[in-house]
Amino acid sequence: MKSLFAVLVHSMTFITVARGSLPAPANVYFDSHNFEHVLRWHPGTGTPAGTQYRVQYRREGNNWSLVGDCLNVTYVPECNLTGRLENMEYYKARVQAFNETHQSNWKHSVAFQPVSETILGPPSVTLSGCGNCLLLNMSSPRGSGVNSLQDTYYNIDYNVHLRKSGEEKC
Repeated sequence: MKSLFAVLVHSMTFITVARGSLPAPANVYFDSHNFEHVLRWHPGTGTPAGTQYRVQYRREGNNWSLVGDCLNVTYVPECNLTGRLENMEYYKARVQAFNETHQSNWKHSVAFQPVSETILGPPSVTLSGCGNCLLLNMSSPRGSGVNSLQDTYYNIDYNVHLRKSGEEKC
């Protein structure tokens, strides 16, 4: 009986060591510009070549979902989650390193809310002359997301100041 118990303890210890023997990814974070949401991370210190990564995400209070496009990430440590995240919700993501024989512990991101944490780029601006007038055309920046900024914010205001040549103030 004691030898069976010793074998079970040894086996459980081996499984735990094997499961966590690969370094976990480091610095897992969301990088979001114009509602294009990319999860990025760095390989853990000492991560061997050929290590792959898998990604899961969840809306706060829900279960984890695997990201099918990011099950075997190898070269670039990132996963594009654009189109999976709703703007007003809070999300977390996690990344796990693995190879043929080992897997790391999951490394989690901090909570992320797209509508308040995406970085908005400048508008596109074109200016042309039309005789004694100027024609200014401005359009909101657009990422690769499904919705435009107007779909999210409904109303975007730009302030334009005109200054004649030689004047110091607008």
